[in-house]
Amino acid sequence: MDNNLEVDDVCAFELIEGPKTSMKVTIYKMQAVEDSS
Repeated sequence: MDNNLEVDDVCAFELIEGPKTSMKVTIYKMQAVEDSS
């Protein structure tokens, strides 16, 4: 799976605990942040 990560992009990892421990990953693209300001 290609996620097109680039320098200055940010990945946030959230631990989800339950019967099976898993992680939710959120990717914040730097270009999108720059465009919104």
